[in-house]
Amino acid sequence: MKTEDIQTRADIVVPLMLVGFAVIAVVFFVFDALERRRLSRELTELTVQKQAQYELFMARLAGDEETCRLRHDINGHVAVLKMLLHDGEYEHAENYLEEISANQISLPPEPPRMENAVAGALIADKYLLCQHENISFTADGSIHRDTGIADVDIVCLLSNLLDNAIEACEKVEPEQRCIYLKLAVRAGCLFIRVENSKSPARALKNGRLIETTKADSVRHGYGGRIMQQVVDRYDGALDFSETSDRFTAIAMLHPTAGM
Repeated sequence: MKTEDIQTRADIVVPLMLVGFAVIAVVFFVFDALERRRLSRELTELTVQKQAQYELFMARLAGDEETCRLRHDINGHVAVLKMLLHDGEYEHAENYLEEISANQISLPPEPPRMENAVAGALIADKYLLCQHENISFTADGSIHRDTGIADVDIVCLLSNLLDNAIEACEKVEPEQRCIYLKLAVRAGCLFIRVENSKSPARALKNGRLIETTKADSVRHGYGGRIMQQVVDRYDGALDFSETSDRFTAIAMLHPTAGM
């Protein structure tokens, strides 16, 4: 081959190679930018959903003021009855008691108590929902006041774990519905375990939660990702397992990691 031919081919190939590398670089840059934009959008959506869940819970929490008012009113009624009985006004006391009964004053079942006010309020909210849905709810352990975990993260993690459990229980017969919540601190880490009854249908696929079966899947499809985001922030772990009639979720968080 002549030197001139080699030079000519080089003059053609080298520019083509340079153009090819340039095209590859541009394509890589475009795909990288699109992926970054997608991840940024997804992170924003998760943040918005987390905040929405937290604000919804805080709005429900405000309703507890009504329960406190009711308890205060009942304490007042008890004081009046004691005074009437002390003064021997038995007929008056009986009439007063009948009047109270006519107003159907009653208190909801006492929910489990927690040292952490936010966790306690959320668990109480889910507990009362379980009472309404005929779900046996048992809580063991507690969350300390100062956990080192942001309130919004406690709300989002516990809320999604318990909502998933409640949704699963609603698909089985009332006499089979049960939820067991275990809270513990070991080696400085917070462990949350939720066990619940379920139907034989699979809830996991390749170790991951199957997308929600709720009609509003767009709104409710964030639960799993939100929980994973929370545990990742605290260098934790999230594990799911199931049998034909039982589902178990375990979350572990290292509080200092999120500070």
